[in-house]
Amino acid sequence: FAFREALEAKLEKACGPDVVRMVGGATGVHFGYVDFMVWDLQPVLFEAREFLEASDVPAVATVSSP
Repeated sequence: FAFREALEAKLEKACGPDVVRMVGGATGVHFGYVDFMVWDLQPVLFEAREFLEASDVPAVATVSSP
């Protein structure tokens, strides 16, 4: 939960609660999931990518751009 809370705090601080709102999440056997609504996608994707690239979570390290 700490990872998800840190991502939420980063996105809301960087983009503002009027741009992104976390609405839920789940923890599976191998992965965690975050549900959010976005009103301006580009800044949220930029901040999320920056956060994930800086993360030490192994599965996140394999994220690549299209």
